[in-house]
Amino acid sequence: MLKAFERLPSDLNDDALNQVASLALFHQGYEQAEKGNWRKAVKYWQEAAQKSHNRYLAQNLAIAQEQQEEWALAANEWREMLRRRPRKEGHPDYLRDKQVAAIWEHAANCYLNVPLDDDAITCQRKAIQYDPQNLELRFKLISLLMPDAHGDTQAAIKELNGIIEIAPDNIQALTQLAHLYMTNEWRYNATPLWKKILELDPENKEARKELAWNYVEKVLPQKTGYLSRVLPFKERVKILEQGLKELPEHPDLILAMGIVHIDAHKDAEAKAYLVQAHNLAPQDAQIAAMVLQNLIHVNADAEIEQIIPQVHQIPTLLPAFWVDQGKTALDHPKWAKRFYEEALEHLKYIQVVTKASVLVDIYLSLPPEKYKDLKQIYLKKIFQETPQSGAVEFIEAISAIDVEQNIGKAKRMLHKAKRLAKAANDSGLVRQIETEEKMLNAPPPNALMDMLFNMGGMGGKKGQKQMDHILDQFLYEMQGKYGQKEMECMLEDLLDELEGGF
Repeated sequence: MLKAFERLPSDLNDDALNQVASLALFHQGYEQAEKGNWRKAVKYWQEAAQKSHNRYLAQNLAIAQEQQEEWALAANEWREMLRRRPRKEGHPDYLRDKQVAAIWEHAANCYLNVPLDDDAITCQRKAIQYDPQNLELRFKLISLLMPDAHGDTQAAIKELNGIIEIAPDNIQALTQLAHLYMTNEWRYNATPLWKKILELDPENKEARKELAWNYVEKVLPQKTGYLSRVLPFKERVKILEQGLKELPEHPDLILAMGIVHIDAHKDAEAKAYLVQAHNLAPQDAQIAAMVLQNLIHVNADAEIEQIIPQVHQIPTLLPAFWVDQGKTALDHPKWAKRFYEEALEHLKYIQVVTKASVLVDIYLSLPPEKYKDLKQIYLKKIFQETPQSGAVEFIEAISAIDVEQNIGKAKRMLHKAKRLAKAANDSGLVRQIETEEKMLNAPPPNALMDMLFNMGGMGGKKGQKQMDHILDQFLYEMQGKYGQKEMECMLEDLLDELEGGF
């Protein structure tokens, strides 16, 4: 029968005949689908659709296209199926609103596999249109609109406010909206939202921390152009006391109180606040870091000695924590060396980091000119204590770059270092070596390098020193603003940009 239809003229316009031909092709496709021959099934069903399309064909085509992972085509057929669905409630194939919403969401999921975010957003909005009280659908749309996805912040805010109208006490919506406000120019609009969350959940850690930081930020130096403005001591204390009324004994506020008292040269009070902050959050590595850094400034040697063993007990703490403390304390050589030694001591508590990679971290954290003696101590340790780890060759490669400016030698040393590090199963050192290889092989960003090398009309060693100073200052400020892991991610992104050019 199908062959007889195939002999008919292609432009024959007979609805009844086309419907019969379409039905025959539909069944041919169905037989192929049962055998798992989805490609042939699609071919028959597409031919059937050309003669007489209907919702059954659209649905079957959608399923078949999904089997072949033709996601955009599948989504289009689901939309076609919905367009052709019966609208009268008495019809046996009538779809209720929630069913329609589920199919629109499924179409959105298909588009996300491509990905076609704009089409997915359109379908997700249609799903919400048919099931407006479904918060799960709304949250999914918001995830598509977030700045790290589609980037439509205003639309995401509008949708979150829509959820809050439906469910005023929804903590997830309140939290997401507060974060959106904080990452944009409306950050202080987040404050009442954090307070509302704490009314609903007084122990909500995220809301407590963010609300505390709203107060802490007010007492930090306020930058105006190149200048910084610091509020008077009494005004800063008053702001923090107000925060402590809302969040009694919050460690971030107590820590800030200690720093404010250091600025006012009230060392005894500062020391008490800093120790209290640590005691309130003994498992918080960020608090511990700030407490140790600031206790040095008030000559609290005994307190530091008491805190160090407790910090070692923080779960998942890495030796890099102590390396960072050493680098921060370089103006106090006694404590810098002590913290570096604690980085090596911490290897007793964790198995995922090697002595070689920690020694390399310490060595590279020390600026070359001012701390030559300390640098030599750790260079000697690398040569004597980890001779076959790849660390020696890695340091020689760094020297070939920075001192000898011998790129060929550096590449050879890096290759040898990576081979030895892999043989020693030192994944941390391998990552360090590969990062250096990326930087070495990256094409120079001409515009940026020209600007830095020619800065202020200076060339030669003077220009190079000026460039080094600015870059060191930039990295120092960034480390103060971001954590080590965030800095590493940012540097990896920068390396990727360098590899692709500017």
